[in-house]
Amino acid sequence: MRLNSIMREYLERNPARKQVREYDFLPPVLSESHDPLPISPENSEWAIDKDPERLKRIFTFETLETRNWFISEILEQEKTTGHYGSISIDGLEVTVEVHTHDVSRVTELDQEYAEFCDDVFQDVSYLEAIPGKVKLNVNR
Repeated sequence: MRLNSIMREYLERNPARKQVREYDFLPPVLSESHDPLPISPENSEWAIDKDPERLKRIFTFETLETRNWFISEILEQEKTTGHYGSISIDGLEVTVEVHTHDVSRVTELDQEYAEFCDDVFQDVSYLEAIPGKVKLNVNR
């Protein structure tokens, strides 16, 4: 039995359950609040280049150690997912480009790849903020 079938049956059996918008995934207590949220959305630093359409971003690091850790994490993710981007290294700058080669366009896989890169970069940025307290292990 598929998960969507199970959930559909559950929701149909419980008609008293409050109906929510399909994008309203927050618990009702949180979603009904009109107070400003403690966080705000970030603007993406990814650009869309053409010929072929692809996502591109340049990441800048403070140390070689954190740059290497970032690259190592991306390479591990590529090996796990089987989806590969183009990574160029110039000193402390790393340029990442990704698109789906079969269709020469940006797909959901590419967006997930970009989101993973952003998450790893955010982790690296946090680690750079506490120098000398964390030893990164890039040897796998």
